[in-house]
Amino acid sequence: MLMRSLVAPAALTLSALLSAQQNPIGYPADTVRLGSGNLTPFGFSTQPTADEGHWQQLILAHHLPSTPCLITGIAAHCQSANFTVTYTSLVITLSETTATTLGTSASGNLPNPVTVLNVSNFPVQWQQNQWVDIQFTYPFQFSGNANLVVSIQKIYDRSTYPSSSIVTHQTTGSPHRTDLVPARYAFSPLGGGAATTDLLNQSSSAVLSMRLYTTADATTTLKSQSTGTEYQRGFAADYTLWGAPGTAWAAFLDTAVQPPISLPFFQGRLYVNPSIMFASGVNLGSSSNVTIPLPNLQSFADSYWTIQSAVASPVFNISVTNVADFFIR
Repeated sequence: MLMRSLVAPAALTLSALLSAQQNPIGYPADTVRLGSGNLTPFGFSTQPTADEGHWQQLILAHHLPSTPCLITGIAAHCQSANFTVTYTSLVITLSETTATTLGTSASGNLPNPVTVLNVSNFPVQWQQNQWVDIQFTYPFQFSGNANLVVSIQKIYDRSTYPSSSIVTHQTTGSPHRTDLVPARYAFSPLGGGAATTDLLNQSSSAVLSMRLYTTADATTTLKSQSTGTEYQRGFAADYTLWGAPGTAWAAFLDTAVQPPISLPFFQGRLYVNPSIMFASGVNLGSSSNVTIPLPNLQSFADSYWTIQSAVASPVFNISVTNVADFFIR
């Protein structure tokens, strides 16, 4: 009876968290559009070369929520087709880490692995240039102050699920963000063992564009309005603050990611200088949106910008979000 009385409240608490609004981060951006893409980790083609794949991506702490939360799902999008892919096997593992690079050993990159999804014969309906969500079976408890490795292992059996289509998934747009941590991966035909290999012998600076859904009180995303070069001069960027209705917020702009600091009365870690506040508001629904014009001036070419928001909930708890960053091209 004692164990039952302890487990039930915990289960109710988890259920309440998962039924609340799931606020996304977009890494490295929230943009969806046509562009270059990869067959690993989720895609496939008319050739069997990448029917097995193992992909790992390291996301640095400032891109992630700065307060403890659950990570409940992932999203990617397809550039090439609207098509259902049935995966013979799909395994997603997350791990916090202090590392700032990925090595060639898949297990070595996962010091604290938690398998959040392990499914067989799993269909996903990919939609062209739309985020497609994959909810985790087991939410991941994120501490709010660590780097994160996302590991994806897929097997596709084309004899069981034949296809004449091609599915690729967007990497970091045009041009690639070469300042981000390169991904590590392996791929092979079915039976070649890439899905389970520990040796990730490939590296790419074209990281997978993804969303991670979280139970953080608020998150910040940023997407480009330009159709060619991402964050192009003369176009604009869309900033979104995700949070509960009634959330008051202020967004701060900087030209660098600063060493993280903790401020009195603030929850989370601040990575930008709060001296430049470029927008503020109160959420009327689940989010607030601000359009940021990108000046068509040569002096802004290749300049780097970071945004982080401070939010006050209806009960006046003040916390800071993840950082959204971009280069003006």
